[in-house]
Amino acid sequence: MIYRIDELRKGFTEERFSPAYFFSGDEEYLKEELIQVLHKAFINDAWAVLDRVLYYGGDASIGDVIQSLLTPPIASKRKLIILRDLHKLKENEKKELLQYVKNPLSESCLVMIVPKVNLKEGFYGQLSRYATSCIFYKPFDWNLPKWVKEYISQKGYTMEEKALRLFLETTSTDLGNLANELEKLILYVGEKKRISLQDLSFVMGHSRRNDIFHLTKAIGKGDVAQGLRFLENLLLWNERPTVILAMIARHFFLLLKTKDLLEMKIGRPKMAVQLGIRDFFLKDYIQQSSHYTRENLRRGLQEIYQLERRIKSGREKGVLALECLILHLCQTPTPISE
Repeated sequence: MIYRIDELRKGFTEERFSPAYFFSGDEEYLKEELIQVLHKAFINDAWAVLDRVLYYGGDASIGDVIQSLLTPPIASKRKLIILRDLHKLKENEKKELLQYVKNPLSESCLVMIVPKVNLKEGFYGQLSRYATSCIFYKPFDWNLPKWVKEYISQKGYTMEEKALRLFLETTSTDLGNLANELEKLILYVGEKKRISLQDLSFVMGHSRRNDIFHLTKAIGKGDVAQGLRFLENLLLWNERPTVILAMIARHFFLLLKTKDLLEMKIGRPKMAVQLGIRDFFLKDYIQQSSHYTRENLRRGLQEIYQLERRIKSGREKGVLALECLILHLCQTPTPISE
């Protein structure tokens, strides 16, 4: 039977455990989180080397896996056997494993892990029927703020809204990476219990990726001061002027495409897909695109490409030319406020 993640968590808190779990899908962090819950529930850490065993499909013999499952735990409530890379098993091994899953021992807990697969047929369909199954999907962008808030709330912390927004803008959507960065912030904040924008800036610091993102955003808002500040940061990182120009050109192209999609009255989820951006950032692109006319954007792209050619040919120095370009691109009717 297929369960939701929150249903499994609820069962764990009520000490309802299954002798066989089947975890599929692309979100690895949440799989590991639930495995750690099982570890804490069953395993005596002093005997973890013997009572918690990890196998990989394609490397280990299924005979060895089943023999380990049939061997009682030494000093733990249950033996925890983790079998990764289920998709690498041979057909005869899949049949042997399925026979065990149909009638598993209660003294052991088997966790079978595989990336995204079709659960409607074949071996995986049968596994999802006999084992306690859960599909781990990558989180949607719109759900990330909630996930971050819940993560830090469980540890007794909160985060300023502006800090949360910047955190998600500058961190990948991988939950494992998000958790690592949040742990750094929590360690830095300590007893203060509230993560501010200043805390975030100190811990995460500057990076080329972040500063290029903030540079294009500042230009899109018509914020000259911020644009020049982030340009200075990038140049301190020794970023090449041609790379900076390429990113500004990409941003202007996306703003122009946003205008076209808005006129076509395409739904916002489809807009984000066609633009190749996260749903979470679509509002910014729509707002910035309204800041420019189509003619402004086309003229800006033309100026960017012309400057790129002049810099590559050596006819113009990069730093001063980039500063002048940012000043000119930001000269639009009304700068956007937060």
